[in-house]
Amino acid sequence: MKNLHYIPHTHWDREWHKTFEAFRVRLGYSMEILLDTMENDKNFDYFMYDAQTSILDDYLTVYPENRERLKKLISDKRLFVGPWYTQPDFYLISGESLVRNLLIGSNIADDMGHSMETGYIPDSFGQSAQLPQILNGFDLKSVLVWRGIACDDIDDSVFSWQSPDGSEILGIHFPLGYGYNRYLPADKENAVKKILETEEKIADRFKDGEVMLMGGGDHTTIQNGLPDIINYANEYFKKNNYDLNIKISNPELLTKDIKNALKKSSRKLQVLHGELRNPKEQRVHFGDSSSRMDIKYLNKTLEYKISSVIEPLSTFAYLENGIYSNGLINKSWKYLFENQAHDSICTCCTDESHDDIMNRFKYSGQINKELENMFFRYMERELDLSQIKGRAVLLVNTLPYKREKFIEITVYTKEKEFSIYTSAGKKIPYEIVSSLNTDLSETDISLAMDIASENYILDSYSKNPKYVFWKNKIIISSDFLPAGGYEVIDIRENEAANNNEKLVSSHENQLENEYLKINIKENGSLDIFEKESGEKFSALTYEEKGDDGDEYDYSPPKNDRIFTTENLKAEITKLYENNFETAFEIKHVMMVPNALNPDRSGRNTELTELKIKSTVSLRAASRIIAVKTELYNNSHDHIIKVLCSAPVTTDSSYAGDHFSVIKRDNQISVPENWKELNYKSKPLPIYPMQGFTDISDSKTGIAVLSAGLPEYEIYNNDTIALTLMRSVGKMGKSDLEIRPGRVSGIEFNTPDSQMTGNYKFEFGIIPHSGNYSDTQIQRLVSLYSAPVNVKQFLEDIKTGDRPLRKEYIELTGNNIEVSALKKAERDKNIILRLFNPSQKLSENNRLKINFPHNSVSITNLKETAFLGNLKISDNSYILPGLKNAEILTLKITI
Repeated sequence: MKNLHYIPHTHWDREWHKTFEAFRVRLGYSMEILLDTMENDKNFDYFMYDAQTSILDDYLTVYPENRERLKKLISDKRLFVGPWYTQPDFYLISGESLVRNLLIGSNIADDMGHSMETGYIPDSFGQSAQLPQILNGFDLKSVLVWRGIACDDIDDSVFSWQSPDGSEILGIHFPLGYGYNRYLPADKENAVKKILETEEKIADRFKDGEVMLMGGGDHTTIQNGLPDIINYANEYFKKNNYDLNIKISNPELLTKDIKNALKKSSRKLQVLHGELRNPKEQRVHFGDSSSRMDIKYLNKTLEYKISSVIEPLSTFAYLENGIYSNGLINKSWKYLFENQAHDSICTCCTDESHDDIMNRFKYSGQINKELENMFFRYMERELDLSQIKGRAVLLVNTLPYKREKFIEITVYTKEKEFSIYTSAGKKIPYEIVSSLNTDLSETDISLAMDIASENYILDSYSKNPKYVFWKNKIIISSDFLPAGGYEVIDIRENEAANNNEKLVSSHENQLENEYLKINIKENGSLDIFEKESGEKFSALTYEEKGDDGDEYDYSPPKNDRIFTTENLKAEITKLYENNFETAFEIKHVMMVPNALNPDRSGRNTELTELKIKSTVSLRAASRIIAVKTELYNNSHDHIIKVLCSAPVTTDSSYAGDHFSVIKRDNQISVPENWKELNYKSKPLPIYPMQGFTDISDSKTGIAVLSAGLPEYEIYNNDTIALTLMRSVGKMGKSDLEIRPGRVSGIEFNTPDSQMTGNYKFEFGIIPHSGNYSDTQIQRLVSLYSAPVNVKQFLEDIKTGDRPLRKEYIELTGNNIEVSALKKAERDKNIILRLFNPSQKLSENNRLKINFPHNSVSITNLKETAFLGNLKISDNSYILPGLKNAEILTLKITI
């Protein structure tokens, strides 16, 4: 007999074609109907609220009186919520964001009585390769998933899904999607017909006889009278000799019954490997990684800020008996999770909803900024500054390894001539980039408030000259700075600095350091000689072409003209040169079409200026060519990319992924008759990335890294095309060249998505020998994305007793990176998360901990398991060897 598991549910987009607050009104009504129905009808066994717990926060903020009613249904395992906080996109957010989304979401559900033990993913636009490992880290028993899988990929909707590290999880695929049966007909006979019709469509997709039927859809409410319909259906089946039984079910019960059936049959499941992005049966959208790039860029910036700066700083303060504000940090994360819901971060919403997203980013940034300020205020009181002869500046390295050799910091002095010393009195080499006379009270609100308070007491108004300084941007040698710790440096004025050896040279339009020699050509592109490999590279050609797509998908116009800077003459100016760094400014003015033709056949003939200003800098002892690009966009319906080429021919690329590096084909094999084969959209080799992408052979290659830009494509097997922005004017369109048929979303004007105006982006170019792993590109991404934190103490406070230098934690060895350093969610201990992004086994890695603690153990992502203690030798812990893409979470017991 086949068991039909009818799972009543709703898919709750917090925002999309309406704003969050508009949908919250609907949430209030929906939840009230649900509570009344389930309390009054004990036969309504189960309902699933989209596996999210954000809906609990959203609802209970307005209806706190209903907490206990919800808690009872959740505790009784009738209402299923969690383990997610929000239903995220899996390509535009970091692996650490995914872990925190599950960690915070499942903890909220646990506190309400129960967190669902399946990784339910109904509508995300493709699935990350690392999800099996991540979901296993929360002891989830299965994952229910839709987009990115075609029935051609698997012969059964029940399968095994494997991550690159070898982790596997039971997968259950929605063969008809999550919303096929929004509601069963109220007429019971018609309801039975609908059930039989659905079962027939998927009869061969559940070979073990445990069949999943989804009952719900976008923003659906609970269906009154459903138990009576189900009872009638069973009576009908029995009366008419159908070998079927139907019951109201839930993902946990479905998973349990499937596993029992598999145990009885002993059949081996088909295994799917890695990421799932097949668009044949569902649209996975090739372009949602570049619409509203301002939102995507800010998201990545804030992810790095919380995980690589705020949490480590708060951990250091906590280790000095300061406060670790879990609640505030998690609130900052929650603002990000709300923005990382799949429609939100994919920016497939109205302009009004996008405005709300930007506001939540502001709120997260405000929390982060003040938490950072509180750390520095605490350290200012705690440090013993009595040995500082000049001005004290605190430098904090939040990464558990040494920094690049030279770093940029800003210091403030009253005099233009000064020297800098370590806490041990050793003179530090530095070079000045710029000096600007500045009144800090005009930019620092705390100082402005101090002046206002003084003027209030004196009943007068005056500027305070003590806040007028020279603002000096400098490049400083960082050899003295500890791993995973801090040092206070001493700025002594009216003292001459040392003369430094010239480590970077420039003449005419050339830049050179020990690794690279760069020539800026007349057209503004870069000819690069990489000294180690002896190979020549080309970079920084800008490309502009038309886009007839929408917020979901890039789609080329039927007829288009492509413009590049290849044949333009650039305006090239040297900005500065010192012994440690040199920089040039490169300006282009491209004339490009201003919009699509009204009939969308191509772009019009009216041309508009596209201004591009690039700052290119090269620092001593650095492999990174740093680029800051400013775009002045006045055109509509187009996409802008920057091109970087290597002297290689390769059919695949590598890109940063969640706790790993993923290999992808540069071109995707697509049948010429893909439309006749009813593909939902044409597969395009437009890919997302986490931090970097790289093309290389065994001898040489080129990487492009960015802390904010998430999309790339490979041209001609030798060129990285990094997307800078994409301009479109509608949420959705019908009949795109690459996506025929119905509109995605709704056809609604979104003029802000044209992104006219001024936008700034940063990225780095790394020509290298060997491959990405040989050059440790992932380490360079971490150093690039998490700069040293700097605070100058303006007041002469010398009351503390903490040392001027301290190293809390140090990681040594290769092929291992850090993802988190934080306080545990549920106890007083410290969490350190590591991963191996290389192609090799990580071996001979050590962890040195320089603060009082009892032990270091291995735990899971949920932070609840004890999986053994690390062994210690020579005052450091021996880390286990990690396979490619393996995650290791450690708990440091204090």
